[in-house]
Amino acid sequence: MSSFRLAVIYQGQRREVETSLEEFTFFSLLVGARHIDNLGGNLRLEGPVVVGPAADPTHAMTLGQLAPVQALLNGAMSDILVLREAVLVARLMAARSEGNLVRHDRELTYLRANRAKEDVIPSGLGGQTVFNTTSITFEPSNLIPDIAVFVGDRKQIQDTAGGTTFSFRKLLATQIEFSETIPEGVYVTIRLDGYNFVNAQAAQAFFRNYVTLAEGVVVPVGSSFDIATGKLQVYRNGLLMVDSPITGVPVERYSEKSLSSIELGVPSDSGDLWSFYHINTAPSFKVAVTGLAGTLQTVSTYATGTKRLRVFRNGILMNAQGLGDLIYRYVETSSTSITLAAAANLDDTFTFDYAGVAPQWRNDLTGITGLDVDFDVPYVYVPGDKRLQVWRNGVLMCQSLIVGDPVQQYVEDGVASILLTVAAVATDVFTAIYL
Repeated sequence: MSSFRLAVIYQGQRREVETSLEEFTFFSLLVGARHIDNLGGNLRLEGPVVVGPAADPTHAMTLGQLAPVQALLNGAMSDILVLREAVLVARLMAARSEGNLVRHDRELTYLRANRAKEDVIPSGLGGQTVFNTTSITFEPSNLIPDIAVFVGDRKQIQDTAGGTTFSFRKLLATQIEFSETIPEGVYVTIRLDGYNFVNAQAAQAFFRNYVTLAEGVVVPVGSSFDIATGKLQVYRNGLLMVDSPITGVPVERYSEKSLSSIELGVPSDSGDLWSFYHINTAPSFKVAVTGLAGTLQTVSTYATGTKRLRVFRNGILMNAQGLGDLIYRYVETSSTSITLAAAANLDDTFTFDYAGVAPQWRNDLTGITGLDVDFDVPYVYVPGDKRLQVWRNGVLMCQSLIVGDPVQQYVEDGVASILLTVAAVATDVFTAIYL
């Protein structure tokens, strides 16, 4: 009997198992008649599949039992099926190969008892924006974020103001509406928040990594990170990137490919400097949008004056202190809006990143000349803990004398200052944030 590769894709992580049709159909029978369809997730089958009677007489299948499996396998050669707990397949296959049927039973019992409360809905003919659940209900108020919504495997951002500024909003206790049309055939998952999957990854710690000499569309991050949480901050040559397949221009885009790498919209050049920050607490909201016009912009509810809100325009950090070029200034108008000093253009990409917890401090400075940048009293940091972020004219700097453009290099100099490689001029704007 021919074997084939079973590739499991879960939260962007790919796992492969060498298995056989007998083994796969045995698993299908254990799960039940609906085997694949009633689990939810992403399963892809690759390689030649030869369907025939099971070789193991203990688990032999009748032709009637085999027919739906054959149809399933043949239909899965190019399509991703709905199987949200797909990571369990790899574990079950491993248990089966060891002959550990007791473990099989335990895993399946756990799977059924802890199944995520969710509906998986394919977008209809021509695409759609409104989706209705059939097996779950949730609080209809947008002020209560009690659901997690995914398009494919990409987590979406709820507009807690009930508008269409962000990815989606609730309309009813069984209905949501997206701000953009979901293409035909794309699966939307609506899940009651708080239900976790078996074998979910452990939370990853804070880190800061610099990566150079990377070429191609896949760039290693250098450490494991938490996927689809907004904790990972990605900068290309000091400009913030956008975690989206459609928002912004291709050079700004990336997706979280695995637990330790990203995939780019435009390949990396060996001269690119990649800066990665992974923070401990997920942002309350983090969304990138285009197509804005005017100066008054609506955002999700935030606390003004806390320095938790960061606004980026085309990857460049803006400031609310009235410093620098007009195009990079804004003011916090209210708890649901900001006002730009220079009107937005339709092709601008804005990122609104509202931290889950406030930074220890943020200091915006200008009027500095020379190599020394002294922070205002009482702002101090701990040298070497990698929690100090510094921007020069909105472009993230690099704590190094070796990598990156010299104008973006600095070294830590004491506990309340930094030393530049290229001297500052009086019109430069420096922003320091201590996480």
